[in-house]
Amino acid sequence: MIPGAACTGQGQVLQGDGAQWVCVNLKQLTPSGGQAHGFELTDSWGETWDGIPRQAANWTDADASCQALGGRLPTMTEIYRNNGASGSGDVTGILDTSYLWTLVANDTAGSRMIGRLSDGTMSAAAETAATAYRCI
Repeated sequence: MIPGAACTGQGQVLQGDGAQWVCVNLKQLTPSGGQAHGFELTDSWGETWDGIPRQAANWTDADASCQALGGRLPTMTEIYRNNGASGSGDVTGILDTSYLWTLVANDTAGSRMIGRLSDGTMSAAAETAATAYRCI
């Protein structure tokens, strides 16, 4: 089997099936269909995460962004169990110290829980604050 012409375009690669070579979009060969930010990562519980945090946004915009992609924001439990210090570290390392939005509402009206994948630390932020996020 000899490859044909080179693939062109962002994310295009040659893939052989034993009989022929075809161009495929590398980003669409994954569970998120190319919607993950960075290369997607799958944790020990089978959840597929963005590979890197998305640009800071308020909670409403972050939640809507994930939903528009067919995903959601993580729960506090998901951030804690995947933290790099005492959790599985499946989707992060100890240097990933940005706080991320979660789905969980705080007991203070208009605020949500945020968590760090580096160590599982939790806090709260006003829903209007600009905070990084990762979609699942």
